[in-house]
Amino acid sequence: MAQIATLPVKDLDSSKIEGFAAQLRGKIVMASDDNYNETRKVFNGMIDKSPGNVCYLY
Repeated sequence: MAQIATLPVKDLDSSKIEGFAAQLRGKIVMASDDNYNETRKVFNGMIDKSPGNVCYLY
């Protein structure tokens, strides 16, 4: 099973995120974006996670 690395938001390197975004067919919503809180909501309200970013893949 693959492991997923998670970093605190303050540790995310913006240049790496920009490089990642350039390779995506989609968009990245960052914690600093206006729509972040709405984007990170999940169906199960008992789970409240705050990821460093959310990726939408098309």
